[in-house]
Amino acid sequence: METNGSRSFVGVRAGVPLGTAGIETTRRVHRRCHRPNMSTQPWDVVIVGAGLSGLSAARYLRERDARLRVLLLEGKDRVGGRTVTLQIPAAHGDDSWDFGGQWVSSSQTSVMELIQELGLEVYPQSTTGKKVYHMGGSRAPVRTYTSSIPSLPPLALLDLTQVMWKIDRLLQTVCVEDPVSAPRALEYDSMTLHSFIERNVWTQRGHSTAVCEAGRAHWMGECATELRCQGDTAAQIEYDPALPTERQRLTQNMPVGHMIKFIVTYSTAFWRVKGFSGEMVVQPSEDCPICVTYDCTSPHGNPALVGFIAGKQAADWSHRAVEDRREAVIRSLARYLGPEASHFIHYAEKDWAKEDYSGGCPVNVMMPGMLTYYQPSLRRPCGRIYWAGTESATCWCGYMNGAIQSGQRAALEVLERLSPQLLSQDELIEARASAASPPRSRGLPPPWCRRPVCFAAAVVALGAALLLARHGGWHAAIGRVSAFLQSVGSAQLLNGLKR
Repeated sequence: METNGSRSFVGVRAGVPLGTAGIETTRRVHRRCHRPNMSTQPWDVVIVGAGLSGLSAARYLRERDARLRVLLLEGKDRVGGRTVTLQIPAAHGDDSWDFGGQWVSSSQTSVMELIQELGLEVYPQSTTGKKVYHMGGSRAPVRTYTSSIPSLPPLALLDLTQVMWKIDRLLQTVCVEDPVSAPRALEYDSMTLHSFIERNVWTQRGHSTAVCEAGRAHWMGECATELRCQGDTAAQIEYDPALPTERQRLTQNMPVGHMIKFIVTYSTAFWRVKGFSGEMVVQPSEDCPICVTYDCTSPHGNPALVGFIAGKQAADWSHRAVEDRREAVIRSLARYLGPEASHFIHYAEKDWAKEDYSGGCPVNVMMPGMLTYYQPSLRRPCGRIYWAGTESATCWCGYMNGAIQSGQRAALEVLERLSPQLLSQDELIEARASAASPPRSRGLPPPWCRRPVCFAAAVVALGAALLLARHGGWHAAIGRVSAFLQSVGSAQLLNGLKR
């Protein structure tokens, strides 16, 4: 199973007697690793990678069939993949913060069920106060807002509305199990997000806001003779016999992102006192490496801000000394939130590109064109090798929830092979369907006819509002337009105008 964490996969052994032992974890699988004696330890399932997918798969296998002998291999000196909690100095002594996966939501059922089962607690993300928005270059004005999106001029707001409508309509035509069956799949698979926005957004303000919203909007079996975990992806493991060509090309063309996560602790949450939420969306520059920040005050009341250095900025700044990055981050925080940001307690960061067996974060993504030709290999087993990982999830792909879901899905596929008598008829059908190639059915044609009508109506409604505004009816007119657009699901885009 290939996971969002340590790249993980499952291998099963055919014809091996079922043992009575539980899960055993072996760490540091590299050139000088400790290798279990496979001749005296007849493992039924070997899982490579103890990230969330690998751990979820191992747990699910043992819960469903306690007789299975499961070996869990991990190359690091810890489990968890791209989730890691560290203690750093804070206002009231050392406290714990997540330097990997951090946020969950009620709609992420797999991770929420696990949290509930383990008796863990969640606490809400603080969002009260003004948000800072600085896009469009260093000469653009720094804006603040309290709604869901920044305040926009009417034309830019209309521009953003039409592209969000277009994306919403496209989503209705895509089957997550078989995305290439969607209409115009080849055309859209050839685009990057940037090229799609370039084609479909007209205004500069709409362009920068659309990019911002989109940016916010992861074996070892009997046939393996050599296993080398030296890199950050499954493509850097040597297989004998070799994997199918489609699978090789897929893993070679799914680069992982580059992101540095930092946390800065303070004696007081000064930004709250000044009416800020702590959330900032900034276009990085030579002097400002920050992309986005949030309030990260701990449940114990220790004030902190969390932020990210990503993409090109991460590549540029990762080669500099940590002192230089810290100085640039603190200087940027002070610029947008006030001089109090300079008086911090501790700065800590995690550059996931330098993490062994991860090589980056938050997720591996397919290059343009890969989905069309190689997507079926993402979940299709290779003999006794079964793949998982948040990249292969059909729900919340790229998140902790996706990693857990994919681990359970891969475990179900293994159980269908080793212990089919323990599965219900529905589970057998699900396991066989997920392991098979997706059907080449054509999706329903997109409802293009509705979008132009709604868009034209929005143009007329907004035009009427602007005319009324000349005669002092601005707020009333915007209220009417907002009510109209709410009927087609876009009222939140007009919240900025009301300010």
